[in-house]
Amino acid sequence: HAEGAAELVGALLDLATSPESAIGSLERFGVSRGRLTVNDRVSGVATTFEGVDIAFDRPASGQASLRLSALGPNGRWSVAARAAGEAEAARKLEVDVAELSRDEIALVAGFRDRAIDFDMPISARLAFELSPDRRVAGASGRFTLGAGLVKLDDPDHEPFLIDEAVGGFRWDPQARVVIVEPTQLNAGQTQISVEGKVTPPAVAGEAWTISLASRDNVLGAERPGDKPLALGKLVVEAQYAPAPARFAIDKLEVSGGDVALALSCEAVGGAAGPKLSLALQASRMSARGFVRLWPSFIASETRAWFLRTSAVPDVLVRP
Repeated sequence: HAEGAAELVGALLDLATSPESAIGSLERFGVSRGRLTVNDRVSGVATTFEGVDIAFDRPASGQASLRLSALGPNGRWSVAARAAGEAEAARKLEVDVAELSRDEIALVAGFRDRAIDFDMPISARLAFELSPDRRVAGASGRFTLGAGLVKLDDPDHEPFLIDEAVGGFRWDPQARVVIVEPTQLNAGQTQISVEGKVTPPAVAGEAWTISLASRDNVLGAERPGDKPLALGKLVVEAQYAPAPARFAIDKLEVSGGDVALALSCEAVGGAAGPKLSLALQASRMSARGFVRLWPSFIASETRAWFLRTSAVPDVLVRP
């Protein structure tokens, strides 16, 4: 929630700028053309980074900057951070990352089981502002995913190639919501854009709520002979609760264009793995259009048969 984010940002700012912090007496530090090897004893995998450059500088009281770059298995990436502001005054933290891969993210976060795999490079800019009373006065971010493949950890899921995904967010301190700015996915003929808001819980541990909407989306052709599918209007109402882990789409509606579809689903974590329930309703749309919206990892053989057979005419699915 917002208070937790403020505490984290405040702790980072204290570490970087306070003369009383563990590195308060450090003015400058640097490494040039270094080499770093990280050994994961659990997985038995060693990752080596070449050309490691690190530069830390504290030019004045209440100011600090850090630059880090290295050549990893997937290319060169970099992180730059800037902190400014004295304690009990307005303070700001800015972070830029460029060309990070899923391997660096997994290494830092300690992820070993990857439900979603991808090879797109990630670049982002984040900015946080704290008020003198250590509340979040402002927060914003922009991200870009480059071209690459997305693959779910399911043998029946077909990899999905994207050209680019871009988006952003900003914190509205008066309404206490995260505004999701226009976020776009481009993948060949597929063009999808959404915007909306995410509302954090008033009490830690309760559910986050998500509301997204968009218009004029298009799903590109999946098989030779297919035409792009006009998705029209998209509305999503969802919620996420961290304990127990639960993600629910209360409403996902696609209407207008070539599609009229409503879906709801719930995924709940457990010791034996996640439990998934799903309900779907379609009305007055072509059978082939319905099949193309059918997730590829659910009854995949049946779906594949419908897609490749000529026995699926362009009839209407009625309620």
